[in-house]
Amino acid sequence: MASALAPLATGRLAWPSASAWKQHIASATLAVAVFCSGFVINEPSPYEFAMVALIGIWAFVDFKINRYILPLVGLMLLFIAGGVFSITQSSIIDHEPLYMAVSAFLAFTSIFFAGIISQNPVHYATHIYKAYVAAAVVTAILGIIGYFGAVPGFEIFTRNSRAMGAFQDPNVFGPYLVLPFIFILVSILKNPPSKALILLPIFGILAIGILLSFSRAAWGLTVFSTLAASLLFLVTTRSLRIRGRIMVYLMIGAGLVFLGILAALSIEEVRGLLLQRFTLKQNYDNTRFATHAAGFAAAWTKPLGFGALEFGPLFGQDPHNIYLKSLVAYGWLGLIAYLGMIITTFIVAFPLLFRTRPWQLLLQCAFVVWLGHVLIAQVIDIDHWRHVYMLFGFIWGFIGAEYLTRRKERRETPQYMQTTKPQSNSMDLSQQPDIHPTRILTF
Repeated sequence: MASALAPLATGRLAWPSASAWKQHIASATLAVAVFCSGFVINEPSPYEFAMVALIGIWAFVDFKINRYILPLVGLMLLFIAGGVFSITQSSIIDHEPLYMAVSAFLAFTSIFFAGIISQNPVHYATHIYKAYVAAAVVTAILGIIGYFGAVPGFEIFTRNSRAMGAFQDPNVFGPYLVLPFIFILVSILKNPPSKALILLPIFGILAIGILLSFSRAAWGLTVFSTLAASLLFLVTTRSLRIRGRIMVYLMIGAGLVFLGILAALSIEEVRGLLLQRFTLKQNYDNTRFATHAAGFAAAWTKPLGFGALEFGPLFGQDPHNIYLKSLVAYGWLGLIAYLGMIITTFIVAFPLLFRTRPWQLLLQCAFVVWLGHVLIAQVIDIDHWRHVYMLFGFIWGFIGAEYLTRRKERRETPQYMQTTKPQSNSMDLSQQPDIHPTRILTF
């Protein structure tokens, strides 16, 4: 009581320091920028403007690029360099420079997220994830309202009888919702029923949004990410009680999904689109894979690529494959760099999924969704998907945090061994016994 009243007794208020104010402002602008990622109806979108402002603010808040995220930096630079060289192969240089400028900006956003998360993974990643969830819920609600025509004028949030939220394409809208969907899923799995029930409305909104996008890529991504995240959580949790709860929740969830599908099939319009989208081959599928084969064959004769926007006019349809798109729009160098990013990210991040850290579950959520995007990218072009670059940044941010923590542990180990008691004021997150990885997932 005396300590609590001390500031009043002395007549002085304990105002936050200048550095604390800077951190508060930086965290708030970070959340705003991530929230804007859910609204990409026009380009440049609010996300671009918010990120420009955010990067400017962080330039004065001690933004750092540590050596552990340099592989991401180098490979992103090579990827963009390939795109710049490819512009020289364009028959008419019109919108190509702008296209590559957007690519370069998105590449820098991944480096930016990696840099800030590696400095303080729990604090900044938690702000990012919660802002992402908020954006996903709002844009999903817009798409759902538009799909059912509940509010006049909201049909702008649909396309071809498919929900697309505040995006330009349902095939981007659906996958965008998957990371917050998995984040909420893991939060439900780790919490007792009394707390899990609070998250169910958010979970339901995201699930309905993904369903009504009628995006086969989003559906496949959701199934894969759900199974992978649940399995990882089941394997890495040390509590038998939580493992039992996970199994019960998953069985209940499977039953609810089944009932939800039956309910959706009872709506004639939804049933028709579901049956159409579940059909493996559609009109545009008949030539897609033939175009892939022709594109790869032609690209091997063009080391610098065709140009950023040349593939569609040449072959009659877009690549619908990020690896083909990398080859034709960024050249051989771009494809090598992109494959290098994927392989390096997987090799470095995968072992960290099983290492107990306060950010372990956040890394697991980002990794399984990122890996799912790597898989669906064989049938869809994710070149300018903003959230994919965010995922690269998230994962490399946790990688940087891990190795920075290890370096600090090595430096402190001799001093630690010479003392009889561990230092109680250590700021190393990995040394705090009262922090469990699941606690940061509580809303």
